[in-house]
Amino acid sequence: MSLKTRQPGLARRLGATLMEEQLLTGKTALITGGTGGIGRPTALALARLGATTVLVGRDPVRGEAARRFVAEASGSSRVHLLQADLSSLESIHLLAARFSEQHRHLDLLINAAGTIERRRRLSADGIELTLAVNLVAPFVLMALLLEPLRESAPARVINLSSREHRRGSIDPDDLEFRTRRYSASAAYSQSKLGVILFSAELSRRLPGAGVTVNAIHPGLTDTNFGRRGGILSLGWTLMKPWAITPDQAAGNLLYLATSPEVAGITGAYFEQQRRVRPKPLAEDLVLATRLWDQLERLTHGASEIVNPRGSVGGVSWQSN
Repeated sequence: MSLKTRQPGLARRLGATLMEEQLLTGKTALITGGTGGIGRPTALALARLGATTVLVGRDPVRGEAARRFVAEASGSSRVHLLQADLSSLESIHLLAARFSEQHRHLDLLINAAGTIERRRRLSADGIELTLAVNLVAPFVLMALLLEPLRESAPARVINLSSREHRRGSIDPDDLEFRTRRYSASAAYSQSKLGVILFSAELSRRLPGAGVTVNAIHPGLTDTNFGRRGGILSLGWTLMKPWAITPDQAAGNLLYLATSPEVAGITGAYFEQQRRVRPKPLAEDLVLATRLWDQLERLTHGASEIVNPRGSVGGVSWQSN
């Protein structure tokens, strides 16, 4: 995949003037959270670049409206919608099955869906909801779609993290705040720290697969995502002067998704369009392995995606 990244204002100009050439024709992209937030302008940019673009959303009405908008604005007939509840392991499994039935390959997977929950809530599988959507869902979806990604090599996987990971800590033995005191900020920052650890660990388990896996903070974005009341609203008010638009954040995602400048880079963390070091805890190899083991434990009993031998979705991960 390639993109002429030297054109000025990439993060600001996702219109037709930037997308004159169909640079992703023949490629297939799947984006969770593609029906709103930064996901929708990212999907639009990918469609304008010629990619077969598959949006994933929970609400079928909102999802169809987003699909229609992206299709009409891009002029593409290759914009599709798959409905899924990413807090549900069964729904993720069905999502992967439907995608595989409809599409023969996958060149780009963007895990952009996310949530912040003011109160501790559980998914249908009994998993704390922030953890389920922000970390468990990318873990399971990646496992199930690894084969079409491998077959499309070179392929890219992008997992949304956040600069908030720097405020976070993680306890692999209590990921769900069963014994620790729950707070929305603690659960969110833990999940985003976990995304970086998981992405790096996955990259180490896929040597020579032709699939790169990276995490990104696309920028503090002016959407409704973090404005849920209480301390979250206060935090948003304080940080709002530094916010960027969803289109600008989409431009940063698009850079990591398409630029030849980052081809072959894997297991890295980006803030907007810069590769940076995450907090030291995010580079702890032992912690990453412990987190991986706990994610396998959480996903095994509910959907049998991960078996006791460590084979995920029918694919054996290479151990270090």
